[in-house]
Amino acid sequence: MYAAYTGAPKSHKLSESEILELLTIASTAPSAWNLQYWKYVVISTQAAKEKLLPIANNQRQVVEASAVIAVLGDFQANLNAEDIFAPAVASGHLPEKVKNGFVEQIEAQYVWESF
Repeated sequence: MYAAYTGAPKSHKLSESEILELLTIASTAPSAWNLQYWKYVVISTQAAKEKLLPIANNQRQVVEASAVIAVLGDFQANLNAEDIFAPAVASGHLPEKVKNGFVEQIEAQYVWESF
């Protein structure tokens, strides 16, 4: 777990609209094959941040921050490949053969033998 300190006063509390804006911007960041293989969890209640503290190496900024944003990997993002490329194929901007090649590449990267 990593923490970022911006120098903002501890009394500053991010509003819900500021958090939503940050998440909107982050969720549109480029990713391989446009899969956006991440999910965000916002932890903003003091009780939840206190529960998070032990697994965050007791970093005090976790409980002092107005919100903690956990970034989680999506191990099944490959299942979205067809839906991601279908509009480009339907509009004629992406040949079906190229789409199939992308999907094959993606599926090859998501072969898990064990964790």
